[in-house]
Amino acid sequence: RPHCIYKMEKMDQGPCRAYYLRWFFDKKAMTCEPFVYGGCYGSRNNFPKAEAGGAKLSRSPLGSL
Repeated sequence: RPHCIYKMEKMDQGPCRAYYLRWFFDKKAMTCEPFVYGGCYGSRNNFPKAEAGGAKLSRSPLGSL
């Protein structure tokens, strides 16, 4: 699976009804997974793309969340 920046927040699609393919970090699986973002609100665990080919995760310090 692709990798992305680690965030502690849960994935949240948000209340809106748009259809954007985005990526979130699944901390149980330790991978990034695709999801459909509704276009508004949601959590910061939401990335426009994931970089393919890496096995390591780029982690941000907890204080920078």
